[in-house]
Amino acid sequence: MNAVILAAGIGSRIGTMGESTPKCLLSVAGEPLLVHQVRKLRSSGIENITAVVGGQGPCWNESVYKTIKPIVDRVVINESNVSLGRAYSLWKGLENWIKGPLLIVDGDLWFEKMVGDIFLESEKENLFLVAKAGVDTVGRKVYAESSSGRIVAFGKKDIEKSNRIETFVNAGLIKLGEGVLTEVRKRLSEGLFFTEPVTELLEEVRSNETDWYVEIVGEKWVNINTPEGISEAEKLSGEKSCAVLWDCDGVLANTTPMQLKAYNRAFAQQGVQIEDRDYVLNAGRKDIFQHICSVYGVACNFEQWYETKTRVYWDELAKGLSIEPGVLELLSDLENQGYVQAVVSSTSRANLIRILSQLGIRKFFQELIAFEDCSKGKPHPDPFLKAAQILGVSCPQCLVIEDSVYGVTAAQAAGMRCIQVMTEEIESPSKELSDWQVESLEVVSVDQITQLING
Repeated sequence: MNAVILAAGIGSRIGTMGESTPKCLLSVAGEPLLVHQVRKLRSSGIENITAVVGGQGPCWNESVYKTIKPIVDRVVINESNVSLGRAYSLWKGLENWIKGPLLIVDGDLWFEKMVGDIFLESEKENLFLVAKAGVDTVGRKVYAESSSGRIVAFGKKDIEKSNRIETFVNAGLIKLGEGVLTEVRKRLSEGLFFTEPVTELLEEVRSNETDWYVEIVGEKWVNINTPEGISEAEKLSGEKSCAVLWDCDGVLANTTPMQLKAYNRAFAQQGVQIEDRDYVLNAGRKDIFQHICSVYGVACNFEQWYETKTRVYWDELAKGLSIEPGVLELLSDLENQGYVQAVVSSTSRANLIRILSQLGIRKFFQELIAFEDCSKGKPHPDPFLKAAQILGVSCPQCLVIEDSVYGVTAAQAAGMRCIQVMTEEIESPSKELSDWQVESLEVVSVDQITQLING
């Protein structure tokens, strides 16, 4: 994945600050906006980043270029930025385009890292970050089906109003697949749309054969068009005082029946008949495969086992998955109260992304810590310690929500408070480890979590 940051604007709407400083260099929490963007894109796994800057206007000068060049991989100048806008800047950014999908980022967009993560994780090739349409929608309108989020049109034009079509505004983050980009480059190479908004260009290449979708991630990004926008971005950039770290399997969703079928099938394929309790009693362990093999005294092929387990598991997930009672309400309440949240799981990142996306709750989590992210997994504290470090929250200010004994043990070792969700499969209550045991998260409130953290 590559990214192009369209940062050639002259900042006319930002006031006097925009006269001497381009918006991409405006200070947010002590650092230029461009630094925030590049750092988050790189941490999300973006391979190459190009910034397209301006060549005209009082805010663009040699001193500014010297400041920008060390920040980003490649800098390109739109020498006609006053008369030719974002579409032309995109053309300049694509001159040495490397094959593959592309993330297009407006130079005035401040966003949390999780927003970029969601776009990169999504299986949708063409995706738009959008907001509900407001007053400033000229040339940036996006029309999408209410039920599916599938885009039916965008640009300046108005379409016939319908209960099933919603009007959004492009927020400044777009992911385009390679096929669409090929068409985009073709139109731009013909000198078309240089003076038009990017949405007009994309409406030209949009077709019914290609799916385009909207993504709404509320209150995790800001378009900095006013001094108030800077204040809002700084507020969102501020340190988070408390965090809740969630396990996935058995806590967010009841995936145990699906895991049982996948584990049994994968071992049976190699001639080993395991019991359900082999999975249940060891759920949460990073080395669960190795442990079960040692119990039965067998040497199974891990790659073959993992391939079968994943295939069967995903087939089961596709049949339907429900969120556990009380989870959605608690996630929303924690977010509204300013808590930062992450998932810390012993399952793979691919499994996590699939489950969270299927449940529609990926947007609540700033970070995902998966099986492959730590050399030592639960019951070692490393996964929780890593989550706290990334989130910038001290361990005593973190609360863990777990179900397995191994997860609870890891939380205690990390010096974190822990709520244990008891399920029928759990045989050991481990009362000496967890701070509070509940049968359902329906009985847990934000106030109770705050009290637990504060001791």
